[in-house]
Amino acid sequence: PRPLSGLGAVVTGASSGIGRQIALHFAAAGCEYLLVHYHRNRDDAESTAHQARQYGAKSIVDRCDFSDQADSAAFIDRAFAQMPRLSIWVHCAGIDV
Repeated sequence: PRPLSGLGAVVTGASSGIGRQIALHFAAAGCEYLLVHYHRNRDDAESTAHQARQYGAKSIVDRCDFSDQADSAAFIDRAFAQMPRLSIWVHCAGIDV
């Protein structure tokens, strides 16, 4: 069963760790569209997207610095524009302290 079939999801921080695992779980569960967010490492984000595509998800990689309000707003606008059925948003991006 693919309980998330046809839905879109955004996972921030999906280039590694927990965010990557959540993104891949959503792809395996049938998400049609998956936006993989990264802040620093595009190659790792592309790797996550590639793995998600193996499950059939149309994966998009996009960058955002969530400490910048304008960048955050633009990222949100792009997410909704690129995914017709955006239904899930997981904010898993970490911060440096």
